[in-house]
Amino acid sequence: MSARAVRRSFITQQGAIFFAVAFVLLLLGFVRIDGMMAAIGLGMLLVLGIARWVGRVNLADLTAEIHAAGNGYAGNRMPMRFSCEPMRGWPVRFDLRYRLLLQGSPVHEGDFARLSREEWHTVDATMAFPKRGFSKELQCHFSSHFPFMLWEHTSVQLIAHELTVFPRPLLPRQLAFIGLLRDANPEQGASHGAAAGELRGLRPWRAGDSMKAMHIAASARSFARGDSWIVAEADPPGYFPKAITLMFHSYASDRAIIRPELFEKSLSQLCGTLRYLVGRAIPVTLMADFDDWVEHPCMNRAQLHHALHRLARVTRSQHTERHDFSKAQQLVEADHSLWIFSDMPSSGWLMHVAARQVSVVHVSSADDINRQKFKRSAA
Repeated sequence: MSARAVRRSFITQQGAIFFAVAFVLLLLGFVRIDGMMAAIGLGMLLVLGIARWVGRVNLADLTAEIHAAGNGYAGNRMPMRFSCEPMRGWPVRFDLRYRLLLQGSPVHEGDFARLSREEWHTVDATMAFPKRGFSKELQCHFSSHFPFMLWEHTSVQLIAHELTVFPRPLLPRQLAFIGLLRDANPEQGASHGAAAGELRGLRPWRAGDSMKAMHIAASARSFARGDSWIVAEADPPGYFPKAITLMFHSYASDRAIIRPELFEKSLSQLCGTLRYLVGRAIPVTLMADFDDWVEHPCMNRAQLHHALHRLARVTRSQHTERHDFSKAQQLVEADHSLWIFSDMPSSGWLMHVAARQVSVVHVSSADDINRQKFKRSAA
């Protein structure tokens, strides 16, 4: 049992009734000079006190351990093994219930009908994470109504286990509707047969090139200069950008309402998009105002894992100004496609997005809420 464990006892409803009856019997026994009635009331009070002592000893000196992975996603379940053993005191414990909490939110609960000393009692189960976060320890709450359900005894101790919960991965609907997520996957292209994609540029002829790819006008000019054939090179079906920069910000007008749940939803959309693009080998760079606009490249699984750890720990930036937002856009490479995520309505910051040669996509969780309200009012 942890040195910081705290034990408490609370009288239950049955215990309160039991105490009231015992007190009334004891009082009537003294008033009526009835020794039997007073003895019964005194005996009931004695039973109530002994039940409290026995219940506290029943929860004393419990040791708990947990074996599980070090990270997971919010909204998902993760396998775990919970073990418990009484170290000292009584050799047998009864009617124990436990509950594991991560940052105040319950992730698993169960019970033991009987525990014996020198024997680890293990439970294989799963933990459910309601929200993202990071913690170096979990709270374990033991409780018991033993004996007679007159008292509720609780014991709280900390279990050392470093756990990181990533944001719940969500794919924004806007990206699916405009076809970007489908175009990012060559296997889902809508081309017929081996049809080529968009024209990428011209290059000199190489052995193995198809005659259909010859560019007649460019080849004629090349021959005039004394060079060889020129081939028109096209992208494969399902063209995707050369690289994408995912930008997150919380800038908006002064009258915009700040809603923490929209910040969490935007992080989930950013997490889902990041996983999707890295899974399809598209180079991605992540930058956000809550990280001082530091660029984090995500080219492989290791860099993705590092970025997810950052997203699990971040807090919302409270001081993002317009000049910060404009300066961050200048840091993006000219040939990168810019995808902007925000927890604030796009009406407050979209006019400050600079024009670019490559496409700019914006995703706002606040716009999703407004769209849902409009649909309900229209219905």
